[in-house]
Formats: sequence, structure tokens, C-alpha cells
Amino acid sequence: RNVDMMAGLLADRTSRSRDDYQLELAAAAAVAVLFTATRRWASERGDTPLSDLLDQAIATIEPVLARL
Repeated sequence: RNVDMMAGLLADRTSRSRDDYQLELAAAAAVAVLFTATRRWASERGDTPLSDLLDQAIATIEPVLARL
């Protein structure tokens, strides 16, 4: 469900079809980034700001997202 919602947002911003395979992959990666960064932030009890963790994670997958 989260991936579908993210795919819809990306489709709107990129003018691609919601069922575009690369867009679906990017949406899944973005949802994984949010989930993983939030888990890390919670496990560290907020020692690292969530925004920093998200920035690091997005920088890691940015080359994939740039291909859209």
C-alpha cells in the first residue's frame, strides 16, 4: 500500500504511468529508505537526527532515482 501511494506521488511528479516498472522500483526504494531510516533513528533513540539519516539514505539511492 505504501509503495502504491509513493508510486502515485512519483507518477504525478514525473508524468510517468503509475505502472511504469522503473517508477515502481523507485517507489519501493523510497519507502524502504523511510522505513529503514526511521527504524535506525528509533533504535538509536534519536541520537542521530532523523533528517540526517534520511539525507544519508537518499544520497545512497539518488543515482537510481536520477534515472527516472
